[in-house]
Amino acid sequence: MASDALPDGEPAAASRERAASLAMVTSGALIALKLVLALVTGSVAVLAEAAHSASDLLASIVAAIALRGEDRAGGPEVQAGALEGVFVLGAAGVIVFAAVRRLGNPVDEPVVALTGMALATAVAAVVAARIGTVARRTDSRALAADAEHLRDAAATGALVVVALLLVELTGLRVFDSLTALVIAGVIARDGFGLLLGVRPGRDEPEPDEVAAVAAAVLDGPPEVIGYRRPRARTAAGIRRLDVDVTITRDVPREREAEIAAALEDGLGERLPGVRVVVVLGRPPGGGPGGIERRRRRRRATP
Repeated sequence: MASDALPDGEPAAASRERAASLAMVTSGALIALKLVLALVTGSVAVLAEAAHSASDLLASIVAAIALRGEDRAGGPEVQAGALEGVFVLGAAGVIVFAAVRRLGNPVDEPVVALTGMALATAVAAVVAARIGTVARRTDSRALAADAEHLRDAAATGALVVVALLLVELTGLRVFDSLTALVIAGVIARDGFGLLLGVRPGRDEPEPDEVAAVAAAVLDGPPEVIGYRRPRARTAAGIRRLDVDVTITRDVPREREAEIAAALEDGLGERLPGVRVVVVLGRPPGGGPGGIERRRRRRRATP
């Protein structure tokens, strides 16, 4: 579990927040730069790279929205994931169409495109390294995911730089379109993954999170008689833990809210910065009331 302060005395939460903001601002700035370069130079490879970066940013936004939704079939997470998959596949199709149409067309101002993409690639690599360092120091899986996205942007950006360099050195314009097709394939793979149910942000709970749940249940109200392995999700600076807890059949409905609050308080002390959602359920054949869900909004861990 991350400590409350880093070795240099800076609060871990403040460091995470700044790093998360840096990742978001950098991603937005890189997308804007690539779009401008694509419009100025007519490079379809640069346009494809802008779409790739935008799909990564969209994935983080959609996942963050999904984390705030209820866990039900056809709920916000399913709908948002499906819509994002359609959008991403549509973007990949547009890129393929543009790449084939511009096959062999010249790249205007290739030096401008090359310089701009080299700058974008360098910025992505430097910021990814910075955010990765903060992620390791603060034990933030959300920041680690942001750093991975920026490293991907640097890798595909480097591919575009190589393609533009080949166009400039050899005069073979086909490298621009071929590179765009490769990036479109990467985008399409992500889109199909979303449609098939591979959603961003789902991961396994950390060992310390599992241990915290066990300890909170053990020290919790006496009406608690069991629990299931927690479900964890991370996206856009938000860490959420869903915990299903079983209570005795004879618990009055008005007491359920108190039990949920006590468990969430205990988990909040053990897992600062994690958004906790406790779902209470009764054994088969329990009394009226069924399942009560109570959400407490806590400071999210970037």
